Amino acid sequence: MRNFAKTLILTALTFEMLGCEYEKPKKTNYTPPPTPVFDAASEIKNIVKRINEELRAGRDDQTMDLEASGGQPGIISLDGALLLDEVNLDPRVSLTSQAGIGWRTLAPDVKPDRVERSVFVSQKLQKEFEVLENKKTFINFGCDISKRPELKDFTEVKTERGPFSLTDFYLAHTVLLCGKSTNQPFNITVVADTLVFSEFSNVSTDFTMLSFAAREIILENQNNLSLTCFGGSKTADCQNKISISAGKLSGDGTLKISSMGSNYGFF
Repeated sequence: MRNFAKTLILTALTFEMLGCEYEKPKKTNYTPPPTPVFDAASEIKNIVKRINEELRAGRDDQTMDLEASGGQPGIISLDGALLLDEVNLDPRVSLTSQAGIGWRTLAPDVKPDRVERSVFVSQKLQKEFEVLENKKTFINFGCDISKRPELKDFTEVKTERGPFSLTDFYLAHTVLLCGKSTNQPFNITVVADTLVFSEFSNVSTDFTMLSFAAREIILENQNNLSLTCFGGSKTADCQNKISISAGKLSGDGTLKISSMGSNYGFF
């Protein structure tokens, strides 16, 4: 009898629970806080601002204008067939000369003496070209000689440079320049009867002097010669130079020449 009563009570409780409605949790207006977003550009801008402020410490505006107004670019000198006249370049040759950015975030005008032009090649170089015309030698920097049948009967002049070489002088009938130039000395002079630029790229820093001279310069594909200078708390005129002389310009490639002055601080 007792077991029957227990069963009856449990059954009644079960039906009572089944008859109850489930009470859903009430909605609230709680909004989780937004996830913080790291703005790299703003952070870099703030770091640059702090660095530039430290670089300027203790100097007034007049001193800053004298010491950090933006450096003049390195000198670019072009002679002979690279020019159509005293002003205009051959369409295959382009030139960019730009002063560095000063502390006022402006670049000064480039001084006229930073770009030299002449439609004439010096008599001294012309005599050197005449001597090289009958030589059967070539110097190769990174080019595939198997694609140069014209050099079949020529003798290659091997070039070896020590790790601390500051000046290199290359003299041959044909000089080939291909690929990207690395580990260069401070001064390079190339004199040739025929000078070939083929996808050649060179970036030179301060105190570097590059000189290329040839009776004929042949341009293949796109080529780039650049001068840059170190910046910092002061901006000085760049002490580097690119000089190119050509009696004749051939090929369907291009040659871009650029020179950029030193910047103040970091921009």
